[in-house]
Amino acid sequence: MNTINPDSKPIDKWIPWMFVALFVVVATVNTVFVTVAIQTRPGLVTEDAYEKGLAYNKTLDAVKKQKSLGWTGRTTYANGVLGYTLKDKTGTPISGATIKAEIIRPVTQGYDSKAILQEVSKGVYEAKVALPLHGLWNIRIYSTWHNQTLQTNTDLTLP
Repeated sequence: MNTINPDSKPIDKWIPWMFVALFVVVATVNTVFVTVAIQTRPGLVTEDAYEKGLAYNKTLDAVKKQKSLGWTGRTTYANGVLGYTLKDKTGTPISGATIKAEIIRPVTQGYDSKAILQEVSKGVYEAKVALPLHGLWNIRIYSTWHNQTLQTNTDLTLP
């Protein structure tokens, strides 16, 4: 003999299925998020991180040596021209140096480039450089003169 509970409502039998549906929706949304994260990751990795870590003391020594030179370098970018001004510790422009630039897009692969700057006047070096995207760029300049090297880093934000 079947007895019907007078307090039960027809929707009560769907409550367990509503919980199942909720978990299906949560699992589907998580799957979409994971898929998008995997497909859009830039994959930026530091090259030779372990070796760079081991050579950290050499890096510190190079920084001390670089500071003792007293050189100053100033990086500019305008109208597609990367400019660099190099001066010694007395403020005299340094002429005849070799200037190399690494242009790095920190958050996007495929846009990094290198340039060699040519001296356009005493202590002033320039190169035409195309920066195709707005936002942050890191400019590393390596100045070599009389077997001495100065490395400067500049963050450049294009509007």
